[in-house]
Amino acid sequence: MPQSADQIKDHELLFREPEYQELFANKKANFEFNHSEVKIAEIRDWTKSKEYKEKNFAREA
Repeated sequence: MPQSADQIKDHELLFREPEYQELFANKKANFEFNHSEVKIAEIRDWTKSKEYKEKNFAREA
């Protein structure tokens, strides 16, 4: 996890390190009250549907 001035990692690569992945998993398990993975996948699929696209683009200011 610690970085040195000689080897600075970009955030995209840094947060893929095992130490950060463990921190994120711990946070998710102990502090977040999320929906199940099935529900999240269902919502993600719905946001990619034609019905959602029509509803989203039908909005007016």
